[in-house]
Amino acid sequence: MELVQVARLAAFNVLRLTSGFALVAILPLLVRELEAVEYNTWTILTQVPSYVALLGAGISVGVIQMVSARRGGDERSIAAVVAVASGFALRLAAVGLVAVALAAAAVPVVFSDLPDHLVTPMRLGVVGLGVGACATLLSVPVVAYSNGIGDNAAATMWSVAARVGGAVAVLLALGGGVAWMAAALGAALVIGAGGQLAWFRRTAVGRVRAVRDPELGRTLLSYGGTWAIWSVVSLVANGLDVAIVGALDFERVGAYGAAVALVMVVSGLHTAVMNAFLPATVAGEETAVSAPMLDAATRVAGVLTFAVVGATAAFGADALAVAFGSDLAADAWPILVLLVAARSVANLIWPYVVGAVAAGEHTQIRVTPVIEGVVNLSISLALVLVIGAPGAAIGTLIGSTLAVVLHLRVNVPRTPTVPFVPSRWWRIGVLLPASTAVPLLLATPILHVTDATSIRIVASVVAVVLTGVVAAQVLRPIRSDSGLVAERPHPGDRRVEP
Repeated sequence: MELVQVARLAAFNVLRLTSGFALVAILPLLVRELEAVEYNTWTILTQVPSYVALLGAGISVGVIQMVSARRGGDERSIAAVVAVASGFALRLAAVGLVAVALAAAAVPVVFSDLPDHLVTPMRLGVVGLGVGACATLLSVPVVAYSNGIGDNAAATMWSVAARVGGAVAVLLALGGGVAWMAAALGAALVIGAGGQLAWFRRTAVGRVRAVRDPELGRTLLSYGGTWAIWSVVSLVANGLDVAIVGALDFERVGAYGAAVALVMVVSGLHTAVMNAFLPATVAGEETAVSAPMLDAATRVAGVLTFAVVGATAAFGADALAVAFGSDLAADAWPILVLLVAARSVANLIWPYVVGAVAAGEHTQIRVTPVIEGVVNLSISLALVLVIGAPGAAIGTLIGSTLAVVLHLRVNVPRTPTVPFVPSRWWRIGVLLPASTAVPLLLATPILHVTDATSIRIVASVVAVVLTGVVAAQVLRPIRSDSGLVAERPHPGDRRVEP
């Protein structure tokens, strides 16, 4: 797969992500229209689709990897992969429905500070959004297939329609309270998933009558099982923190949710781009990795990460104040800083994880996310009890940092087929991309000190332009040349076999 195809995949992934901004964009209106306790309830409810979606993350990565390896081959073999994945998705959707029912029943127990008049609406909201999310699980193999073949336009447009339509539906249902809002969004998710499934049935692969192969199922479980563990960690690191804060510091869950909303927007951009690199990193075989493409992913990940760091420092506080009001922003700002730091640490090492999956070495790294999740959850719970909502963000940062250390010190030596060299990662993935944040960091004091609009505009424009220039220089060694990175290996970048 050439870099042009990677760029196309990334562009549509980013479009799908951008459509998710619609749900974030309506939050300022919800803050103003809903009572504080209702908004806090909505903040918790909006995490339900994220929780359920993580059930299908393992399937998604497995299908992308396996379809990428078969790209250009027999359609029947690709159809068999999708058929096996669809069987797993159906079972996971059933598990998701059971989990949703249990979660709805447990609402008054988990959220003891929730007012009595909101218990039933929240239960109904959990069910409405849960059903929509479970329907989305059924379309996960189809979306993954579209990414694996390098043509995700149609599947993406259905996602866009579901998210934008869901945001509009939420606004239309605003007068009915959180239960009707959740039902409206859940219905939009069901329609979007149905559209994706209908599109797949009209494709050449979708029309093939596939025979389910048990061996393919075992292979998919091998990939998906490890990624499912990563997904649970992602839940602990990003989504479960909202529930923890809601249970232990309900009054500040709105502020925590506001910070999480902005962080998920920027981390979603990173994920959208990295997902495009996964099929490209597979070098024609299920266990072969394109080292040049992994280098490209490393540079891109670093640039995106440090651009977000600079943008958060320069514009984060103002963005929170404009979107959610000064009172909520004051509580959310320190949480946002901590969460951006945590996601930045995790995002910088993510190309290694992509390489490990592409190389079939993912089974060697499955202990790390478990350790990260346990540490994150333990510290978050302890600190929330002591200092409130910011404690959850601190726990996330500590867990992410520990994971990077474990990858570099433990996992890299155990995965020799992954062309990932720590010294090179520090150089092209951390040190060089760090320069991307410099213009915005230098502009930050000006933006925070002066009230003169003209000065703030000039400083912002200059900083953003310079950030683009620096980013272009860091990414310059990447060029589309049969999908390869043109830069020659650095003399010191030689792997020492363990």
